[in-house]
Amino acid sequence: MKTIVQYPISGEAFGARGCSSCSCSPCDCNPCQCGSSQLPSYPDWRVSGFVISNGVIDTVDVSQLVILGLSRPVNPNQHATWQEIILISDTATPQQINTILAAFERVLHSMPAEVVAPPSAHRTVYQTHLVYTSHGDAATLQVDFTFRNAKMVRAGDGIISWQPWTYTGPMAIRGQFDTQR
Repeated sequence: MKTIVQYPISGEAFGARGCSSCSCSPCDCNPCQCGSSQLPSYPDWRVSGFVISNGVIDTVDVSQLVILGLSRPVNPNQHATWQEIILISDTATPQQINTILAAFERVLHSMPAEVVAPPSAHRTVYQTHLVYTSHGDAATLQVDFTFRNAKMVRAGDGIISWQPWTYTGPMAIRGQFDTQR
């Protein structure tokens, strides 16, 4: 995997999409053309993220933090309008949040390739419960993004409405990064 950041950190890039007709487990195709149809299949959601196993950025320890982009259609089952938010571990301090956003926000994109609209330049950021576990070449993500436990850190452009999203399931490992060497 090509190095995406220039800081002394190590971790993993991951992603997945909620495809109902795909045979991949998990699906991380972008665009997805799996199944019987040759037309792209819109997902219900798409996630792209990074987990930092170990590292310090500009004197701030960011070890064990997760940052991810989450894209979903504004109205379920209607794929004309999508929106994207950023979720960060609820254990991160304000200083860690600012540091991890500065390092990763510009390379964090979760909008599906099938969606024509470009991602928002200034996305809303929330802290919520995120647990990422890697087991060799398999990984799982647990997200509990509900309004009772999520905290808005920064308002963004163009958020129309956002529905709670809980997920516990597989993630595709896109690659490892280790710039500490």
